[in-house]
Amino acid sequence: MVNEPSRIYDVYMRDRARGGSFLLPEDDYCLWLFDLARQLFPSNTLILNDTVGASFHEFRGKYGGYYLNVKDLLSRGARIDEIGMQCHLGDHGGENVYNGERLYNVLDTYATLGKPINISEISIPSEFDGVIDEDLQAEAAEQLYKICFSHPAVTGLTWWNLPDDGVAATKQRMAGDENMPSTGLIASDYHEKKAYQVLRKLIREQWHTDAQVDVPQGIAAFTGASTVIMT
Repeated sequence: MVNEPSRIYDVYMRDRARGGSFLLPEDDYCLWLFDLARQLFPSNTLILNDTVGASFHEFRGKYGGYYLNVKDLLSRGARIDEIGMQCHLGDHGGENVYNGERLYNVLDTYATLGKPINISEISIPSEFDGVIDEDLQAEAAEQLYKICFSHPAVTGLTWWNLPDDGVAATKQRMAGDENMPSTGLIASDYHEKKAYQVLRKLIREQWHTDAQVDVPQGIAAFTGASTVIMT
């Protein structure tokens, strides 16, 4: 994985202000890394992954920076197998995710690049303006997962922090809405939040089947997703 190329300059300026020695990489470092990974790990899935800012907040259709970066790298031969999109949401903003129509438009736009989409890091708070609201977290999580699951280009979703106390241990590494307190699925007293229960029902019940089917060509259709490759 090549991670967060959109933050390279921000990190450089931050460390420079602190007297650090962070160096800016060469302009074509992403292309070089993908070529190196292709040679060393030919059977691995190679992912270009970027922040929620690049992926969603700064989305400008086919004129956004992340979209243009992926398109440019693909045009120059980079073997990008999946497009990673982080999704750390706070209690304000995030309209391109919280708004279902906009979210689907983002997914549709990136799907035109012809690569699978992986929603790589998801966090949604259960505290809004200082008020605990597990119902709202559960509603937002359910909508996000249902929309992404229904889109044929999306191949995976990963929740970022499981317990709230795990988030607390990483608060010193907060970056924007990443690692915010209250974004876990398990509360600090270890009760299951409603979002946990909602996602478990979706994944283990509604989207789960014990049906047995014949797959002579190795492909079975599944309603609500794309296709399942049987091996």
